[in-house]
Amino acid sequence: MDSEEDGAEEELNDHIPDDRQEDAFSLCLKSEQKALLTKAIGELGERDRQVLALYYFEELTMKEIGVVMGVVESRVSQMHTSAVIQLRAKLGKMQ
Repeated sequence: MDSEEDGAEEELNDHIPDDRQEDAFSLCLKSEQKALLTKAIGELGERDRQVLALYYFEELTMKEIGVVMGVVESRVSQMHTSAVIQLRAKLGKMQ
């Protein structure tokens, strides 16, 4: 390729939308969804919030969470499932 073609190619690439960049609407929607999720999590009971925090943010296993909370692994699993169901219900009502 000669230098003219290289220059034209670079200019064309400058005008092709980058799928990785988010538009203003998508950013606004994400922000709104995050606010709704934060509110819904805040409405959960303390132990449910603790299970979610340990699982999703601290990345502990159900067994490790059980040790921290003083319950068996199956109980942690039940609490996690209950918290997720509650969140889905709350988010469904908020939208």
